[in-house]
Amino acid sequence: MENEVSLVIGTYQKAQAKALQIVTFNTEKLTIKWQIGVAEIDSPSFVEVYQSTIFAVSEEEAGFIYSYHYDGQQLTMLSRQSTHGAAPCYIRYDASKRALYVTNYVSGSIAVFTVNEQFEIQPCKQLIQHTGSSVNVERQEAAHAHSIEILPFATDYKIVQDLGCDTISLYFTEPDGMLTLVNTFQMPLGNGPRHVAFHKEHKLVYVLSELTSTVDVLQFDENKLTFELIQTIATLPKGFLGENTGADIHISPAEDYLFASNRGHDSITIFTIDAQGQLAWHQCMHTGGETPRNFAVISDDLLVIGNQNTDKLTMAKRDECNLFALQPVEYLVEKPVCVKVL
Repeated sequence: MENEVSLVIGTYQKAQAKALQIVTFNTEKLTIKWQIGVAEIDSPSFVEVYQSTIFAVSEEEAGFIYSYHYDGQQLTMLSRQSTHGAAPCYIRYDASKRALYVTNYVSGSIAVFTVNEQFEIQPCKQLIQHTGSSVNVERQEAAHAHSIEILPFATDYKIVQDLGCDTISLYFTEPDGMLTLVNTFQMPLGNGPRHVAFHKEHKLVYVLSELTSTVDVLQFDENKLTFELIQTIATLPKGFLGENTGADIHISPAEDYLFASNRGHDSITIFTIDAQGQLAWHQCMHTGGETPRNFAVISDDLLVIGNQNTDKLTMAKRDECNLFALQPVEYLVEKPVCVKVL
């Protein structure tokens, strides 16, 4: 129906609680209605959506990856495979290669799978192990691969953000979907790179660092296949001295705003993006809950935010002054940690 979108909600619940859910979000009334859930997967902390297929990790000590088909009414499991690592936390599907990529956070590895025409995940074909550490002895004692993305301005390449090593690794994607390391960019020590967003026109990578609560802007050189750090900006307001970790980052569809969430300060910081892709502070908006681990940009004007530790989704809308304001509505769901548009 018009003004309605389906959202996939991943949570830190156990399988019996129907930890993976689909809800319907009315973008005009700002209401959310539960549609369906499945009771086969523990801790589906991150999901990837491709057409009517949903891929979800099970972020447990023995990690698994699942695929599901959604026909608008039923959610049917298609396949399940081991990720050969602990605590898988991120997925990216490359339709051009029919390949699926998963980062195992605790193990510090990347698992590569092929997917058949029925979207059944085949057994792991490649496992890449990162090694190393960095200066934060509590959080960076070993490699911790946190996310993997396709470079939208160089689609044969993927980048992997490793929180434990403070690195961003560039991989070439072979025709069969397997990865070959090209080079590794050293981020500032202690940053803990977590998630990224992209400015397609300017070939920029916006890196959200978990441990320093900063966004680093990297310029990609498509000839040299290298990155250059050109800007660093904080996600926390001046004067905040509490504990915080950066969580999620997204760019608006029009590429004029960048959003980054803060766990501890419990906010989303919004930056404007200038004509060269540089960032400037716009506002910092509290999310109406605690620990906004993940959020979805529904449109240039609307966000849906998963507040993990207060068990609810909240919403923010842009007003006539171009400020995003928290709306007086919420949807209760236990431990929401991933929100994706289906």
